Amino acid sequence: MTKLGMPLITDFTEFMNIAGLDARQKAADADPDGDGLKNFAEFALPGNDPVAGPAVAGAAGQSSGQFTLNWRPSFCHNAYAATVCQWSSGPTGWADVPAAQIVESADGNVTDSVPTTSQPLFLRLKVTVTS
Repeated sequence: MTKLGMPLITDFTEFMNIAGLDARQKAADADPDGDGLKNFAEFALPGNDPVAGPAVAGAAGQSSGQFTLNWRPSFCHNAYAATVCQWSSGPTGWADVPAAQIVESADGNVTDSVPTTSQPLFLRLKVTVTS
């Protein structure tokens, strides 16, 4: 079974081979399309292609005293990549958003929320290889 010509379960090496990049551009931490997402993040988030240019990983917002990040994991790559939302009040000291503050919608979208009690406040998606 395929979607857009790719097998639904594709490991990272297959994903990069399908993209048709040279060996130097296939590294997990490379960004050959210059959109700010490393290849492994593009693998873990749907709708991203390592050669297609700008991509949207999620949408951030603030309302009702909450800073939120809405995003969608790539379910066909979940066997190979784990994606978790983290928060911090600075460039270091990142912590996972607590499970009680994560809502998974029926359509597959995930919303992570953190109270806006500290300023500044940052949210990021951390993508790691699963074993």
